[in-house]
Amino acid sequence: MDDVTVLKASEFSLNPPGGRVCYLLNGSETESGLLTPHDVFDSANGIKVLNPIQTVFARHYLYGNALVAAPTSAGKSLIALIFLLRHNSSGGSFLYVSPTRSLAVQSSRNFVPYFNVVLKLSGYDDTPLSYDSERATLIVTTYEACVTALRNRVSWARNASAIVIDEFHQISSSDRGILIEELTAWAIFSRVPLLGLSATLPGGRSVANWLDVTLYVESFWRPVPLERTFVPFYKKDKTDLLTHLISPEEKTIIFVGSKKEGWHLLSELYNLGYEPINKTLPDPLPNVYRLYNAGFCAFHCADVPVEEQQIIESRFKEDADFRVLIATQTLAYGMNMPVDHVVIFLGKKYIQGKHLIWPTPSDVLQMEGRAGRLGLRDRGRSSICLTGHSFTHYEIKRFIEKFYQGKFTTSLAERMEEDKDTLYLMILASMIYTKDPVKFLRCTWALSGKYLLYDVFKSELVKAGFIYGDKLSPKGLFAVQSGVTPAKVNRFLDLFTIDKGSLITLTPFLKDGLSVVSTGFIKEEEIKRILIHYPWFTEDVDTLAGKFRFLVGGFNAVEWSIIAYQSGVFFYKPALHNLPGGFGRFYQDREYVIKTLLLSKSLGLTDYTTDEVVELIEQLESGLPCGWAYFGGIKGVGYFYGHALRLALRECGVGPPERGLRVGEYFSRARDLRKVLREVFLAVGRADRSEFVLKAIEDSQDEVFKTSEAIRRDVARLEHFINNRRFYDS
Repeated sequence: MDDVTVLKASEFSLNPPGGRVCYLLNGSETESGLLTPHDVFDSANGIKVLNPIQTVFARHYLYGNALVAAPTSAGKSLIALIFLLRHNSSGGSFLYVSPTRSLAVQSSRNFVPYFNVVLKLSGYDDTPLSYDSERATLIVTTYEACVTALRNRVSWARNASAIVIDEFHQISSSDRGILIEELTAWAIFSRVPLLGLSATLPGGRSVANWLDVTLYVESFWRPVPLERTFVPFYKKDKTDLLTHLISPEEKTIIFVGSKKEGWHLLSELYNLGYEPINKTLPDPLPNVYRLYNAGFCAFHCADVPVEEQQIIESRFKEDADFRVLIATQTLAYGMNMPVDHVVIFLGKKYIQGKHLIWPTPSDVLQMEGRAGRLGLRDRGRSSICLTGHSFTHYEIKRFIEKFYQGKFTTSLAERMEEDKDTLYLMILASMIYTKDPVKFLRCTWALSGKYLLYDVFKSELVKAGFIYGDKLSPKGLFAVQSGVTPAKVNRFLDLFTIDKGSLITLTPFLKDGLSVVSTGFIKEEEIKRILIHYPWFTEDVDTLAGKFRFLVGGFNAVEWSIIAYQSGVFFYKPALHNLPGGFGRFYQDREYVIKTLLLSKSLGLTDYTTDEVVELIEQLESGLPCGWAYFGGIKGVGYFYGHALRLALRECGVGPPERGLRVGEYFSRARDLRKVLREVFLAVGRADRSEFVLKAIEDSQDEVFKTSEAIRRDVARLEHFINNRRFYDS
């Protein structure tokens, strides 16, 4: 293995193009000039010179696996290009795997001049971006889509000649880390050349040894130098702190540790003269007379409706007057968004009986990676804000420095002692890849070099009905090919037995963190108030939960949240006009949920019909109970207006509409609809909205109630895919 460390003394300039690279090669100090694109490949595509990290990779990478650990914005896309071009003569296609859809789309554009680029964001549909019969094919995809394709033995993933895993450091994250570890184990086991592109890693050389790389590159050089300062403050002085930190000449991201803190800071910036771009807020902002406008600001987090997130992201990049963006740490990993100044609020969290500094050193370094706009500023700034007397500067400095000497671990390694369900799924998946599962499992970081009680775990899976003999049972196949852990498969089948048409049945397929309360838009005390003051809501909750009230263990957080969502809980919050968080983006999960339901049917675990699958998806996306979900097909009527209509019609003694019935004919059954609808809106503080709903009904009166054609098309397409694909031979 060649071990390369790029030193801080390296130099790089875009105008004029030039510089030098100073680095250690296997412990020996070396210096050289920078390479030009023509030294590496035919088309420069606007690039005049390679930076120091790109230069050492181009000089020293020849074959095999490689790992590059470098700061954000270090030009890793070009490193990936060099890696892929070195394997171009091997034929076949290549994989470039990103953590999110947005990053996959963003990254794919960099490779269009060199490959036939195909976007595969779901595993079932292709989006070709370029084609040339003489070029190799590069498939740009996400962790989830790639793992799903491998588990289903799909040829575009299984036959790849090389793979690039972007944001490789996320292998330690709780949400996607296990997927990266499975991808890595597959590449090691299948001897597919792998390039890991990572931010700074603790114990990077131990990772390099696990991957058996021929080249390991780490960098202490940054394309834009970072100026880090520590700022102590007291919580009561946060307004003064913001005034001190924010410069009208800079683009600034403020990273906060909680959504509650983010909304509070947004109101503080509003009081300082900034105009928030957010339209969906937990509570209305007060009317403040302004002598001047300091610029625009926004809060970006997972609970902001996706349409607003997209507006915030695009405007922050393009609008010079949009100066301050508040964000949770997810933005540090999710978007390529360089700024002039990064502000990080550091605090302590009580986790598993210990007071720990939060965010973690890895998160801090990732956040600081956003600081610096190459070609626009000569340096980036980072302000780490320390709450009260919690820390000293020396303590924080040691806290970050110790990260570099720390031990590397993965999410699977950390979780498998407490969360056997995750390990069980990995064991089941290993049986897809090979007839020798233990050999595959040894290729993971978590299980390499460790004593594995495989026979014990296997016997437990046999007892639970996931394995028959040495092969996967239909239930085992369902777990692997859907990505649903064994415990959740059992939960799904229990819920299906009770009421297969209830939306609660889908909860094992939804994200674990899905919660009405955790969005921050509705607090627990507000839900109690809604239950007391609105008997409609209480009645709906009792109706939806009724069949499941004797469920063993009661409802978990996701199941209860789905009941509240479908009972209209967000309708009773007058400040909300868009659905927050995951509740507003169920349409993004449509394909996965449809495929999972159809897969359960094809394996003989359920007996869902096409119409039943369509109806469940309509319930999920509209947030309306069964029968009432047809309202989602009326133009201008969504979640909020749909629940208002449902409540008003129920008061008028009118039940859900029948499929095929004219809209005008149906609503004519409710003679006092205008009056009752106004009373419903008035009761929840939305009195001015009733006329909008009535206008939407009037405009659609000649249409008929029917299921969504788009959903029905998706079900038909995925049903064809499921019925015609080649299953793992069980």
